[in-house]
Amino acid sequence: LELGVLLFLGDKAKEFLSGDIFLWGSQVLSMYVIAFPVLWLIVRPLPKKRAARSKISVEEFVVLFLISEAIMLVGSMISTAITSALSGVLGYEIEDSTSELIMNSPEWLIILVAVVLGPVFEELIFRKLFIDATSRYGDRLAVIVSAVSFGIFHGNLSQFIYAGALGLVLGYLYVKTRNILYPIALHVLMNFIGTAPAVFAKDSIARIEELAEATEISGEEAIAMLGDSMTVMGISLVQYVLAALGIVAFVVVLRRGLIKLPDNTYERTNSEGEPELLTVPRAQAAKCVCLSVGAVLFLITVVIEFVLSILPA
Repeated sequence: LELGVLLFLGDKAKEFLSGDIFLWGSQVLSMYVIAFPVLWLIVRPLPKKRAARSKISVEEFVVLFLISEAIMLVGSMISTAITSALSGVLGYEIEDSTSELIMNSPEWLIILVAVVLGPVFEELIFRKLFIDATSRYGDRLAVIVSAVSFGIFHGNLSQFIYAGALGLVLGYLYVKTRNILYPIALHVLMNFIGTAPAVFAKDSIARIEELAEATEISGEEAIAMLGDSMTVMGISLVQYVLAALGIVAFVVVLRRGLIKLPDNTYERTNSEGEPELLTVPRAQAAKCVCLSVGAVLFLITVVIEFVLSILPA
């Protein structure tokens, strides 16, 4: 759909918009303005599992935030390793177009799209709509399907692993509370921290790269480079400390069995008008959710997008 928007707008729109703004704008228009309302109209009539809202404590939210930080760091490392290995096999470097776009975009645009609009609409789609529509096959399956869909939705190897793993945390948070505001808040926070280098240290990174290529630098330039390096290192240090705390939190939570999801159970109204709890066989539930026409078409589209993402520019 985004590609269709780009083709429809054509060269005339590009005359008024810079390249980065044009790309961000096409994404906002295709996903948030067109695709989201259509998806909402399609999913809204589907039967949903009835579940009461609940709250979580500040401590629980902080723990999930730290675990999410660990997921982002470890997932990014794994993705980088896989991408590097694949680049070696293919014989050319696979570009991370998303990171490049973020680093080249104005700070206000990054905050608007990546930190505000993106998390809000992605949570409404992948947690609110997806989980509400599939929870009748069991919360556990709904969270997994939502997370995998969220990961492959990003359409590239660089983001697939950590986005999918983060989707598990966001899905758990939504199923536990049935309040979409919690996963939105966590997603906003994660994207803000993830884009911090592009927002707060973009100029420092650019100057470091420029001076690193210079054959000679003056004393003032060396001092400036040191200051820029400290800025970048400070942001990175915060991210690594949070991730380390997240790993510890994850181990503690895992050993104590604090995170649990119901199996494939759902509630329906029987012939007498009374609610009853039923269990869906896992194989049947997975078949209903993963082998539907929409799921297959989505998978085919994403596979094409993945292939395009690793082709040389």
